[in-house]
Amino acid sequence: MSLVTVRLKEHFKGHGCPVCSVLKEFEKREMENILYEHVNSPHVRAEIRKSLGLCPYHAWALFETAYSNPLLGPLGISVIYDDMLSTFIRSIEQEADLDGECLICRHSLEREKDVVDEIASHPEEFTRIYRESPAIFCKRHYGLIVKALKERGIDTSELKEVHLKKLRSLERALSEFIDSYDYRSKETGKNAWALPETIEALKGKRTAVSLGDGRCSALKKRRLLKFL
Repeated sequence: MSLVTVRLKEHFKGHGCPVCSVLKEFEKREMENILYEHVNSPHVRAEIRKSLGLCPYHAWALFETAYSNPLLGPLGISVIYDDMLSTFIRSIEQEADLDGECLICRHSLEREKDVVDEIASHPEEFTRIYRESPAIFCKRHYGLIVKALKERGIDTSELKEVHLKKLRSLERALSEFIDSYDYRSKETGKNAWALPETIEALKGKRTAVSLGDGRCSALKKRRLLKFL
């Protein structure tokens, strides 16, 4: 059993989208690895330099990771961004274009594909796990899984049935939450969890892929070229 499978199955035990949860965990680990082990790595520094310090989302996430962990602190990220600032100054002097792909965005999209492929490769097992779990796939990842299954010629009707049942249950819970604010209600705030779970079911967790399907302009350009 692969590490991807093990982590994925763990995240089915919780609420929200398990694919998003894997990606959020992966992104956090990637940023910690950069700050713990690769601040002075020439190869990693060169990859980070391509996007002038990652995409906006991951640049700020790296900053927050550094300051939220007392074992890290600001030194490592300061060293990285001292290089990025020098690189930016040189690019202006030389009128060079700096519009590369964010290292973590690329790795996150690769991991997302691995996770979706893992689910699509074991449809019966993961449909059963999904049915028995409190998890709900977000719109993006449900769509990617269905697409991957159909490309393999696998029937998606059972997964659709399970997913709709979960969404309708969530819809009822959200309605009860709204109704709890009626002046006649004795349970104000009942099912408060339904609101964030609804947002997550539609928009996913706060990760680079869910907040913009890859945030680097170079990545977006590459995808646009496929349709030209």
